[in-house]
Amino acid sequence: MIKYVKLCIIGLLLFSSGCGVFNPAHKENGYYTRHFYSCGPEAVETALMRSKLVEGILFKRYISAEEISRKIQDNGNTWRDIATTFHESGAAITCPHEIAEICDDYGYKVTTIKKYNELDPEENVALILLYSNLGNWHWVCFPIDNNIPEYYGESTKIVTIFLLEKKL
Repeated sequence: MIKYVKLCIIGLLLFSSGCGVFNPAHKENGYYTRHFYSCGPEAVETALMRSKLVEGILFKRYISAEEISRKIQDNGNTWRDIATTFHESGAAITCPHEIAEICDDYGYKVTTIKKYNELDPEENVALILLYSNLGNWHWVCFPIDNNIPEYYGESTKIVTIFLLEKKL
């Protein structure tokens, strides 16, 4: 009887956890490769390069999305590990606290602001998390990405706006 219960529990866990169990996300040297070029690291890459140009700083080296992703993943993959048990695309998740931490690591102060119209395309660089009613989440970079308030059409919701400023 105990063996039967254990078998049922294992079967239930396998079948309720989604296709991630049978088709896991690819990892290389402990890093989810799908995360390297997901919207979070790419938006940070774009924002850091744009921020340096706005501030008149000539950067000594290019900071790639892959480097940013590796640094994010070095701080932990808990959310990605959980999400990939349901689907391999969960490896692409970048949480807001990870975006704030990585920008801080690269020398940028992150301030959360409430209103999109407070941003000035000539002076500001921001990372914005968008959501649509269809369940899509996406990080974009202001002012580089176009038509941010209408990114998903009428269902676009701006969830978080992180204004970046170089630390002194």
